[in-house]
Amino acid sequence: MLPEFSPIRTREDRYLAMAKMFGNFKISTLYFYWQLIPLLAIFWVITRIPYLMVVGHPLLIGDLVLSLGASFIFFLDAWINFKLIPRTSSTRSINREEAVPDSYPIFWRVVDLLSIAPFFLTDYFYFGELKWSLLNLICALKVVRVYGFFDNQAEYFGIENRLKWPVLILSSMAFVHIIGCGGIGFGIVEKQSDFLTLYNIAVYWAVTTLTTIGYGDVTPHSNLARSFTMVIEITGVAVYGVVIGNVSRFFLESDRHKQATKEKLQDLALFMRHYSVPDKTQKEVFRFYNHMVKKRLSDNDTKMISELPHALQKELQIYMKSKLIRDIPFFKQTPTQCLLMTAQKLEQAFFSPGDSIIKKGDVGHEMFIIGHGEVEVLIDEKKVIATLHDGEFFGEVALLKETNRTADVVAKSYCDVYRLDKESFNEIVGKFPALGQEFENMMHKRAAV
Repeated sequence: MLPEFSPIRTREDRYLAMAKMFGNFKISTLYFYWQLIPLLAIFWVITRIPYLMVVGHPLLIGDLVLSLGASFIFFLDAWINFKLIPRTSSTRSINREEAVPDSYPIFWRVVDLLSIAPFFLTDYFYFGELKWSLLNLICALKVVRVYGFFDNQAEYFGIENRLKWPVLILSSMAFVHIIGCGGIGFGIVEKQSDFLTLYNIAVYWAVTTLTTIGYGDVTPHSNLARSFTMVIEITGVAVYGVVIGNVSRFFLESDRHKQATKEKLQDLALFMRHYSVPDKTQKEVFRFYNHMVKKRLSDNDTKMISELPHALQKELQIYMKSKLIRDIPFFKQTPTQCLLMTAQKLEQAFFSPGDSIIKKGDVGHEMFIIGHGEVEVLIDEKKVIATLHDGEFFGEVALLKETNRTADVVAKSYCDVYRLDKESFNEIVGKFPALGQEFENMMHKRAAV
């Protein structure tokens, strides 16, 4: 039986209702990737409005339509947040299928509501120029929440830094754009013969001011401009600190495990030299450890979870095993629950070089997946017809039909393999028939070759 995840009691009915609306997709996955849509709308608003204000262009009909579209997206975002996120923090499961923010504070509700307000309509119909539209820039605050959400949840979706860093970079570019337009609007950047040169100088001034370099070749000439520059300089110190802190944390996190691995390998090498371990055995030890580093976060994954309750340890071990089978062809299209159920049924076994894993002529009742090591497939006990490595599998025919083994399989090195028996396979296929169909399709393809 699969481990039960703690359900989200708050708004549970709304989760189920929205999940039905969107078909087979998990609501958390939709919520995660939905954040990209309001993010694009935010970047359009905070880049287009400052540009129109400094060049003195009125809102065109195209701008009006796109602005209304952005307001509609912000409305949908606020509605989804209101429906899905509790108003106060609550205990939540770590299950990725329930990954939504823990609470919806009053501050973010106010920001969402103000972002919806179409201030640009007032400018379009009454003033004919941009005045109140500047208030729409409040939507830029939403970027902070989206980045924080990606930072907290991205690892559950297997994308880690692939989203939060692009968001941070685009946000920085948009911020520089706004400051540069402010420099033009306050007259800090002198008028030029063409807008491209003007904008280039404005961005240059914004970057040098925000990074506290400030060469002094572009200077404010009025009290208001100087006040604006001082605010930007103070803001730049804070932004500079945040950016440097994030970049430093990124490199420290990426190097932490590498350094621990390097120290472990050095200790192993010293240990084996001290006890005069043969070269062949040393090579096998290092191969196994390198495999472990590639397949796991660190060499002490089991130790990291050892203090957790036994039930949670078993649940996390299932996720660790599911990583092994996720890339096997006939498991690639299976749902997450099928992967987890299969991982739960896997039994680990170890073999030394020369050990027999499968004997020709025996009736097969199980298949094997290689976690680490190499095995040789032989016919007539001597002729090697194939060598299988990490992540490959063999013996799968026995899961579909009663048949005798047609070849011997022998461990070529120290092997860590996972075994799935026929009874467990039938139980899984009973709940997920598509997996059985994938196996049959694979068998037909192999028979046709």
